[in-house]
Amino acid sequence: MMNYLKTDIGVKCPITGTIGFGPMGTLSQSKMDFVDAHAYWEHPSFPHKAWDNKDWKIENQPMVDHPAHTTLWSLGATRVADKPFTVTEYQHPAPTTSRPNAYR
Repeated sequence: MMNYLKTDIGVKCPITGTIGFGPMGTLSQSKMDFVDAHAYWEHPSFPHKAWDNKDWKIENQPMVDHPAHTTLWSLGATRVADKPFTVTEYQHPAPTTSRPNAYR
């Protein structure tokens, strides 16, 4: 697709495919003009029905208490040497007990 966009259509802007997700995703994205990543700490989980806006939960764990699982490790592992790198989605949920006044 990237070859088609650049060669056949003449697109000049940098192109990426999708996010680098895990080693194989990052490897495939390393062939693009830049690599993108997303990271979410304590992304909501949906215990019964996917994306149910009335039935979800957040584990409520401060990142500082779980340094081996922080979002920065996954972002760092997605970075490819000599390639521009973007993070187009990043979030920490609120409210949590570690951020009780986040939206006051």
